[in-house]
Amino acid sequence: MAHAHQIEGKSKILAESVTQLADRMSDGLGLLAGLQRRLLILTAPDAALTAATFTAAPGTPDAKLGESMKAHAAAADVMDQSAQLMAALGQGAEADELDKRHSMFAAAADGLKALEPAGDVSAEEKDVDTDIKDAQLADPKTARQAKLDVIGEKAFGALGMVGKVAARSTVGKISAVVHIVGEHVEKAVRLKKGQAALAELAPEIAPDFASLVEVLTEGAPEFAAAADEMIGRAVEWSNDHRPEASDPARLSYDLHVAAMIADARTLHQSFDACTQGLPSVMPAFKEIQGILKGESEDDGSSHELTKKVGADLHALSKVRVF
Repeated sequence: MAHAHQIEGKSKILAESVTQLADRMSDGLGLLAGLQRRLLILTAPDAALTAATFTAAPGTPDAKLGESMKAHAAAADVMDQSAQLMAALGQGAEADELDKRHSMFAAAADGLKALEPAGDVSAEEKDVDTDIKDAQLADPKTARQAKLDVIGEKAFGALGMVGKVAARSTVGKISAVVHIVGEHVEKAVRLKKGQAALAELAPEIAPDFASLVEVLTEGAPEFAAAADEMIGRAVEWSNDHRPEASDPARLSYDLHVAAMIADARTLHQSFDACTQGLPSVMPAFKEIQGILKGESEDDGSSHELTKKVGADLHALSKVRVF
């Protein structure tokens, strides 16, 4: 196959870059979930504790934010495993590796599908949703959550790719090559068959893969804004309830709030990295497609993706939180 080594290298670049971006999304969401939990603890009502005291009430904006975070984390995993499977085909992986990559993709897709809301909504949940929608004009927090809900729904809609991946991802298996003498010949045959499978798979999953990238690209700045809103609530509440300067509890109280602010700054870096890097993913994907189809040459998209992700890694290595 023409440009075999080019496809081999570019599919590896795509997979490594997507993994880095998926990790950044996961890191940011993990910090945001922790920030939300600590805010619930900080602002808990002065009442007897129950098992639900530090949990967002169902149907509230905080609960819906939690659902959106889980959906986006799952979508990032599906995007990552899709790219890993494409790379395995592009690099002529052996049958065992293809089986492993397909299984990991299927598990990620199942994880996202499991989070999809049920079709039936209770009357109580409808009432809560109505109350939230009525408050949107007065409360930017709920307006932002409504946008996150829409973005989250797109993630579930992208799973049309599951069957297509399953149909193509095992095409590269070639048990007959074990009889071919010479490691290089065996690899060349695997590479040819794997890239032929990738040439058929890529255009079929491109729309759904693009949807996942779009979901995460749109979600990153919204989650960063949600963190800012949480910090605003935490600082406002803390100023109203802060112990006196002479109170020994003042230090631990301030340290708790300071840790929340530090986490918010760190998660901003993660979501900023996603906002910067994710828009370069689909051009790199399309570059591979074009080369596979013989319609275009190297257009620099993979290099641009590498620069964006590399810049983030460089910045990450210099992050210090005091």
